[in-house]
Amino acid sequence: MDPTSFISSMMSRSLPSGERGYVAMMFDSCNLFASWDPRNVIELGDYGKLNDDDQFTREGNIFEDGLAQALGITLRQSADAGVMFIKSHTLSEKQDGRSKTPGIPDDFDGLKKCFKVSGSRGALLAMVKPEIHRLSSIQQLSYLLYNEPTWKDRVVVTESYICPSFARLCVSKQERPFNLGLYSSESTDSAFAKDDLEWRTTANVGEGEFLQQGFTKDSQTRNYPLFRLVGRRDFLQSGPYTRLKRHSSSRRKFSPSPERRISSPPPQLPPSILDSIESPPVTPLPNSIHPSLEVTQEDIAAQASIADRDTSSPQPDIERVHSAPSPGPSTVDEDANTQNPPLSQKHRSKSKLGLNIVFDTTTNLVTRLAESVRSRTFSDAASPRSPRP
Repeated sequence: MDPTSFISSMMSRSLPSGERGYVAMMFDSCNLFASWDPRNVIELGDYGKLNDDDQFTREGNIFEDGLAQALGITLRQSADAGVMFIKSHTLSEKQDGRSKTPGIPDDFDGLKKCFKVSGSRGALLAMVKPEIHRLSSIQQLSYLLYNEPTWKDRVVVTESYICPSFARLCVSKQERPFNLGLYSSESTDSAFAKDDLEWRTTANVGEGEFLQQGFTKDSQTRNYPLFRLVGRRDFLQSGPYTRLKRHSSSRRKFSPSPERRISSPPPQLPPSILDSIESPPVTPLPNSIHPSLEVTQEDIAAQASIADRDTSSPQPDIERVHSAPSPGPSTVDEDANTQNPPLSQKHRSKSKLGLNIVFDTTTNLVTRLAESVRSRTFSDAASPRSPRP
């Protein structure tokens, strides 16, 4: 996606200019969605839609719905013990002794950074002890996004950053370099207490600009300042999301849009500060089908019997089905349907994979995903279908 077009579209929205500029510049820098309100809970696997203001509206979670297990998607987790700074391209880091934050002793240099704004405006995000959660096998999401009509305009959270403390800053061009650091109200050399810490900056924050910070007082509260959204590359025109390519049947390696990586490693926190800031416990996401969506052996057997009756003639090439109309509708014996009913009595339709499917509830979607992954991979190409008489 062209970052310039996205920044232009964001600037024309009705949101405050500082918020629009912050989201656009951060996305241009790291290809991630910088949340306007990091206190809003955004979990890995959440899916939903982007509204006209490019705000993400959650509709569900692929782990809770059983879709992740059906597609073979799991959770990967890592952590960082320091302070992570993510800056826009218009900010450059400076080494300047005048950037020392008042009240912070010299041995706490790792808690502050000095920056200079090279453009008309700059954006900055700092996170303390961020936990990074990612989805495995992201390419499997292409089945949902490209094969399910109700998913064509949805986006999925495939990466999230969770931290106990954050600071986000958006300022215009400054006359001199400025610093952002973690500040203690006690101007002493003693170890900091968690309750008297706050983020401060020496930048001049004018109208339409901001410095927002968050610091959790207990281990149960977390902040979600940054996450990645993935969606269809040919449907959503613009927005702070990564476009996912359709998974090809030619066994080519999946290659999502290029990601910009953070150039410099984050500094490490001093031991005294590490002890005073508690990382919240991580609650593992469920990796099994929801109890209310369990698929019984009878359901799978009934669905398999329908698929078996449809395999009397060779199956078409999967890739060709997407670009060419089907040679003709398939026929299923009505008496056989009476003896072996499908998952429900709803109407039955022909899927793009050549299977008879039943559109009813999320359970049917989970069943179809599981059957498709087990019986035929996305890259397998079947022989051409014989023409019907």
